[in-house]
Amino acid sequence: MRPRSASRALLDRADALCARGQPSAARALLERSLRRRSRAGGPPPSALLSAVARTHLMEGDVKAALACLDAALGAAEAVDDAAGAGKALNGQAIVLFQRGELEDAERLFARAREMGARAGELPIVATAASNLGIIASVRGDLPAALAHFDEATSVARRLGAPKPLAYALNNRGMLLRRLERWDDAAAAFDEALHMLEALGDPSGRALAHVNRADLAVARGRPDSAAADCDAAEALAAQVDDDAIRGEVSKLRGVLARERGDLAAAEAHLRAAEQGADARRDQLLLGETLRERAELHRRQGRNRDMFQCLNRAHRLFVQLRARRDVADVDGRMGRLEDEFLRLARRWGEAIEAKDRFTQGHCERVADLACAIAERAGFDARALFWFRIGALLHDVGKLVVPPEVLNKPGKLTDDEWALVRSHATVGVEMLADTEFPWDVRPIVESHHERWDGRGYPHGLRGEDIPLVARILCVADVYDALTSARSYKRALTHDEAMAILRQDVGTQFDPEVFAHFEEVAPAWRVHASAAPAGADVPPPLPAADDADPLTALPGRQTLLAEAARVLEARRHDGRPTTLLALGVDHMSRVNAEHGRAAGDLLLQRVGEAVSRRTRASDVVARAEGDEFLVLLPDVAPDEAVYMAERLRAAAVAVLAPTCAVTVSVGACTRASDAGPAEALLDRAVEALAAAKRLGRDRVVAVG
Repeated sequence: MRPRSASRALLDRADALCARGQPSAARALLERSLRRRSRAGGPPPSALLSAVARTHLMEGDVKAALACLDAALGAAEAVDDAAGAGKALNGQAIVLFQRGELEDAERLFARAREMGARAGELPIVATAASNLGIIASVRGDLPAALAHFDEATSVARRLGAPKPLAYALNNRGMLLRRLERWDDAAAAFDEALHMLEALGDPSGRALAHVNRADLAVARGRPDSAAADCDAAEALAAQVDDDAIRGEVSKLRGVLARERGDLAAAEAHLRAAEQGADARRDQLLLGETLRERAELHRRQGRNRDMFQCLNRAHRLFVQLRARRDVADVDGRMGRLEDEFLRLARRWGEAIEAKDRFTQGHCERVADLACAIAERAGFDARALFWFRIGALLHDVGKLVVPPEVLNKPGKLTDDEWALVRSHATVGVEMLADTEFPWDVRPIVESHHERWDGRGYPHGLRGEDIPLVARILCVADVYDALTSARSYKRALTHDEAMAILRQDVGTQFDPEVFAHFEEVAPAWRVHASAAPAGADVPPPLPAADDADPLTALPGRQTLLAEAARVLEARRHDGRPTTLLALGVDHMSRVNAEHGRAAGDLLLQRVGEAVSRRTRASDVVARAEGDEFLVLLPDVAPDEAVYMAERLRAAAVAVLAPTCAVTVSVGACTRASDAGPAEALLDRAVEALAAAKRLGRDRVVAVG
């Protein structure tokens, strides 16, 4: 019989070949040992068979791997080899985990840990504990996952086993990054890398460098992230690991985008996407598409932006069904937040062409969702219905501003152009497959119950329900808003007109739902007296938010422009904060819209109470507020942002577990236009949300 050290040396040689990306060479070595074992001794058959199974798994041959693992378990049990049984059980559990069979995988990992403890084989205990941590992480039970990873690292330290310890530390670092314990995560990755370097494990080192680069990106440390990307790429070349190359390309794309090199960002992200697609790596592909969507937003490529978001959403839905990827629900939530934010931005682009419709898309979406909720839409349907409502006038992007803003009667040609926006909007969205079909909202919201609408003259229930709902909300907002050709009607005046058209323009059943929510909507309508003249353009003060009574975005921008102009020669700083209430859609779904509106009112009041007389607090849209702080320097800006964030959280905390994120931008005399200051603050807010929310991110 060979000494145990010689047997271990053979298995170590096979491990080293696998680490270098040579599973077939490792398998040949192991199978030679199996054939010679009867006359020359060597490692136990169960250990050899488990190691052979690993090589098959590396090549994607699951059937062959399971056959080897079944044989390994049988061989171990035949001679009461608890250690061999533990290794085989661990291998079987890994296969079941990859299939998404979490309960069975968890049971086998627990048995593997038990067998390892019985045999005194602490490496098996550490590996099984680490795998149990991965399952807990996938389920979202982060405290349990951390306990398992802590057990794995503790056992591996006691044993003095660097490889199990290094991999347990890497898993622990990934979890700590999710928990936003940045320093602890960095320490775990640093220690793992140190051990993997000593072990000469290029595959493990490449993965740890990628994880550390991802952490550096999240912490806003681009130089550190770039250095880790370089190291990971070099190691990936050694072992020919395309998966690592793909992760590096994605991270390089994010880094290039954040430094403003959009062409380089697109090249890197496209390379990551193509590689992930070729390898069918759904997780990397979904994450890359989400990053590309943000890139396209900055490029002003709205259709490409939504196409990327939709492809990413489909992938995450598939990953959720697989049940073997950690934090899928969190990734889906962040993706859907992006959908809503970017749909609002596109809605703003529509309204920018028509000076009389600022806030129209958001107001119509709010009212339409209230009607739809009364009609029985569930929370998920309401979310996607809101996306469609925000985009219902997207076709107006092709209508010239002089036509949209014309105070007099339109010519026949001009009216035909305006009417075309419904079909043009559908054409603009034709290449975009939304997770929920929003196109009927865009195409049919000007159809009438009596069939005299456009573009197709549909009538009755041939008109999609979503379009019938939006039609009521759209007309109500048009009546209660000032336009180039009319004054704003009061709520009561608008209701009297709308009731005359029930059964002709409006679906009677839908209108009945509207009547149920209309009393609460009285505050949203303009109170302009009958006969009042409406000056073109609207004064900035007219954009006051009806829910919070705060001024709107346009008023704040006008005041910011005035302040920046006054500061142009004296060099005094100006700060703008963008404050967002996190997860408001969840609040509305769980507690109801009325509760959500009340929370937003309280946030507006709390922020207003803690600002100076010279400051301007405004409601931008949805869950976002803006605060203009003249003469506030960068260090004071962070202090003020934290102070206002704490005040808003204090208002929210007694009611529900909601957090607040803040983006801050401070500029001096060379600030540029007010819109640029606002854009930077909003980008900082988006960065705060990407970093996990409940924080302040400040930029210059």
